[in-house]
Amino acid sequence: MRFIKNAQALGFTLREIAELLALRVASTARCGEVQEKARAKLVQVESKIDDLQALARALESLIRACSVGRPTGHCPILMSLEEETKAGEKKGAAKR
Repeated sequence: MRFIKNAQALGFTLREIAELLALRVASTARCGEVQEKARAKLVQVESKIDDLQALARALESLIRACSVGRPTGHCPILMSLEEETKAGEKKGAAKR
């Protein structure tokens, strides 16, 4: 159980953990195979970090554009959320 919990703490999925466990018990497996899986997980984590940093920049921009005294009908944050929804609806309609 400790192996599974520690692997989950590093972000490995249950499928990936099963693969790691299989390597753990395989007499012909080498550490390099485990290293490849760890590198792939690192790439995924770094990609998520990039996505979160882009999200943070977008939120910071919207927060800077927002004036506290402005009515909500002209709130840049709410307007942006509405625009994204409309854009998503247009894309969905085009695919149909």
